[in-house]
Amino acid sequence: MGYDACDAPRVAAAVATRQPRPRVWRPRLLAAYDLIASDLAKSGDAVEEIIERVIRHLKLHLGDPISIDDMARSARLSKFHFSRVFRRVTGMSPGRYLSTLRLNEAKRLLVETSLNVTDISHRVGYTSVGTFTTRFTNSVGISPTAFRRFGGFAPGVAVLSRRETAGQQPAMVRGESAVRQAV
Repeated sequence: MGYDACDAPRVAAAVATRQPRPRVWRPRLLAAYDLIASDLAKSGDAVEEIIERVIRHLKLHLGDPISIDDMARSARLSKFHFSRVFRRVTGMSPGRYLSTLRLNEAKRLLVETSLNVTDISHRVGYTSVGTFTTRFTNSVGISPTAFRRFGGFAPGVAVLSRRETAGQQPAMVRGESAVRQAV
């Protein structure tokens, strides 16, 4: 017995009212589930493309204020669904991913430019140099100024990869975050 879209209201009503005839609606419900699961499996690539598009947007607009609501809106998904999908595709939350991108760009700017810490913090999207310094220090283990002084190298500090020092942000890799690979 196959599933037909016109069965959906009847099956939903039977399940919602708990009608005691599972033999009638159970096979249709399972067929509907199989159809939905099949469609979701096919749309996995589309979801990854959506997340990749959001990540490209993040990389281009690191200095702009970007909220999870903004990211979800650009992906045309609800905030909660977007967060789940983003985490599944990249391995981290959207906020953490954005923070990692910003801090990696800050590391690059500290090593490759003579911009002061305040300018760098604003360029990578922080409105407060204090917040930037605190987050940088908590993430990297030393202050931005010390990081610059050591040229990006210090005991216990992750070394910038060649890709990062070339000014390229981590790229999206199917099912796994390049940010995770670079760390």
